[in-house]
Amino acid sequence: MSRRGGIATIFVVALAGCAGFEHLTPSALPGAGQYPDANAVILDDDIEVRFDSDAVSGKLVIDETVHLRARILREGGAGRAHVVVPYDPAFSSITSFAARTVSAAGKEHVYGWSDGVDGPRFAGFALYSDARALDLAMSPDTPGTVVEYRFTRRYHDWRMAGFGQHFDGRDPERRARLVVIAPTGWQIEAEARRGGQPAELEHTTTEDRGLTTRVWEQHDLPALREETMSGGADDGLEVAVRLASWTEHGTEVHAPPDLRGLSAWLYQLTQPPPSSGAPAELAHELVRGLPDDETARARRLYAWVRDHVSYCAIEIGLGGWQPHAAGETFRHRYGDCKDKANLLREMFAAVGGKSDLVVLYSHAGFPEPLDVVTRRTNHAILQLHLPGGDVLADPTSPVTPLGALPLGDQEADVLPVTAAGAALRRAPSSSAEDNTRELDVELTPRDGELVGTFRAALRGAWADLGRAGLMRARHDDQAKPLGELLGLGPREIAAWAIDRLTPPEAPTPLAAKGALRYEHGWPQTSVRVVSLANLVGSRVPALPGGARREPLVLPCRERAVDHVRIALDDTAELSLPPPTIVERPYGRYELRWERAGGKLTITRTLVLGEHIFPAGAYGDVKGFFDEILAADARAITIRRTAL
Repeated sequence: MSRRGGIATIFVVALAGCAGFEHLTPSALPGAGQYPDANAVILDDDIEVRFDSDAVSGKLVIDETVHLRARILREGGAGRAHVVVPYDPAFSSITSFAARTVSAAGKEHVYGWSDGVDGPRFAGFALYSDARALDLAMSPDTPGTVVEYRFTRRYHDWRMAGFGQHFDGRDPERRARLVVIAPTGWQIEAEARRGGQPAELEHTTTEDRGLTTRVWEQHDLPALREETMSGGADDGLEVAVRLASWTEHGTEVHAPPDLRGLSAWLYQLTQPPPSSGAPAELAHELVRGLPDDETARARRLYAWVRDHVSYCAIEIGLGGWQPHAAGETFRHRYGDCKDKANLLREMFAAVGGKSDLVVLYSHAGFPEPLDVVTRRTNHAILQLHLPGGDVLADPTSPVTPLGALPLGDQEADVLPVTAAGAALRRAPSSSAEDNTRELDVELTPRDGELVGTFRAALRGAWADLGRAGLMRARHDDQAKPLGELLGLGPREIAAWAIDRLTPPEAPTPLAAKGALRYEHGWPQTSVRVVSLANLVGSRVPALPGGARREPLVLPCRERAVDHVRIALDDTAELSLPPPTIVERPYGRYELRWERAGGKLTITRTLVLGEHIFPAGAYGDVKGFFDEILAADARAITIRRTAL
């Protein structure tokens, strides 16, 4: 890693503590033998948040001090020797920093600010941001090394500050602690959560010399095991805190008291600068000739913003919260989520419509609760007030039509941002009937192969997912995403054509058709074996055994119907199994085999009325899926007899 000045300044000193670090005896610390399944162990994980008044200005200042000490146990724990301290110059600064490593032999390397790289910090979604980070890679990073760092970050603007502690993580922790200090009389609010739900966690409170100190502490915490298909759910324990009221120059100041107050506060914070008339002119042009229907006008404007304004985030200062002027977004034809929503708001207003910005946490399948303490949001969309009722619209999604929401928005807590303040609401979800996959396959034996055609129709979330994947792929590479959607192997898809791939104005099925070829699918022998799984796969995943800690999250509620027909001649002799029906309160599966009209017809129907299952229901869901997988894989034997 390059360093400021080009050369890393590394001081090698005696084992005596320095920069405020205490003396360490590595042989007395826990080793790999005590944690056979861990790559590192956290010895101390302390966060101290101190609220106070600046001695000169009298304004609120917040100092957050982070101290972490860990020991690398195995090669996979080397990442603990890399520390990144983010900050935003408009709202915060790093006031102190020190770090060290202590090798297994007791040799200490001490690092300061100048040993790191202080540079821009770009999130994956941002083209440019003024956010920065101090980035330091320490050495050694070999097993047995102790890594320790301490830094203090000062916040000058309470609006952009959020504080808390995660009491468990990917490594076991010997001790984790959160300390909050504030002048007595200032109001501190705290909320403990586990897996997004309220949790109980005791703390101590002491008062001394005009200061109140609250401490949350936990010991001997096991590592959290990562689980697949959790949709971003985190079963870890965390405590979030905020300053609800304080005093500046003798005057009491209050943060938003509740979510309705947060809505009004965000309205003031996010108001964009005035715009030009260009967006309004185009809005009138786009809706010219449409019926006198506000919904039709909204649909046309939504589709234009979705399709003609590229996603690009440029966030400077309040740019993480405040949209750019609609005219600027319109002129450059790019913007982030709030820019696109704000442009649609102005264009809709120009033709007589009313709407409000809405903030939410766009999730990976498992909705995060929104509360006034954490204020956890990462996305902005629009709430359109239409004659048939309010409709949430997300013009950031490149494939979702008006009247639907991308999966990441569905079932999320959403907070409209209005001058008077609005109540929290829940984004709508989609049903199994909304999200359907229909596949028809016609196959004929020929020279040891099965050849034929397929037709498919995808609706709702599956249409969105299909369009997104297929639009990103070159035409020559579309067989892979198409096969994943339909359960067909890309090697079996010999040719394909896709209809209605362009993002539509209204919900429209995605249609596909093509030719199939299964090499060696019909061997020229007297006995052949056929199973549905070998032809079109399965519609449910194979789940691992054992207990589960986090919820199981599937992409969506859905209904899948598959018809597979294989032409048979009169020499084919077979015995068909009875129908298989598997039912649970949340789903139903049916598989039927039939011989009629010179064809073997296999019909499979799966309906899943739920897509999020709590950890306690995992065993039942796994049993349901295992029965389905067994039925899909069950083969029948087809014998050829002489006429």
